[in-house]
Amino acid sequence: MNDVKENLNWSFTYYQPTLDYYDSVCVQINEHRINKAFVDTNSYHLVNTLNFRYDNSRFDNFKSSGYLRLIENDSLSMYITYLYTIFLPMQVEADNLVFNERRRDYFTYIGSKAQTDASGRAIISNLLNAPEVKFLINWQREALEERKSHKQQTIQVIDSVISQIDKELKTRFKYETKKYEK
Repeated sequence: MNDVKENLNWSFTYYQPTLDYYDSVCVQINEHRINKAFVDTNSYHLVNTLNFRYDNSRFDNFKSSGYLRLIENDSLSMYITYLYTIFLPMQVEADNLVFNERRRDYFTYIGSKAQTDASGRAIISNLLNAPEVKFLINWQREALEERKSHKQQTIQVIDSVISQIDKELKTRFKYETKKYEK
């Protein structure tokens, strides 16, 4: 579980410049002060993608070997199962959905209308006054902030599961130690 948590934390660091780009472009649009050099140089952020992935193999091995039944705390067992069978796959699907929609909308409303510079970078600054582009950038900013929030909630769920596992292990260790001391 710690590897999933580390992956999520890393994604915040990696993806923050994209969120910052959206924030900056939204402010520039709202203030009617477009910094063309900034907007165009960094336009790749409009299609930048970071999909959440996790390795489910350890949980599958744990489950298929029958070790899941050894967890005596039914609530903890259900929580672990929920995390790996529902919550984490839902995060993967949500990322896929948001990023596929962003890509589709980019090609429909921006990429197909944008000129490119010598390096092939999209020059989008001249499109930012179009209502559909303004809406798209604001909507995508909100969608990405929502994904960030959901990933932060996922970290909280993982921390809770880890805490419950630690508590269960400490309780079990104390019981086993007392049992052998007699």
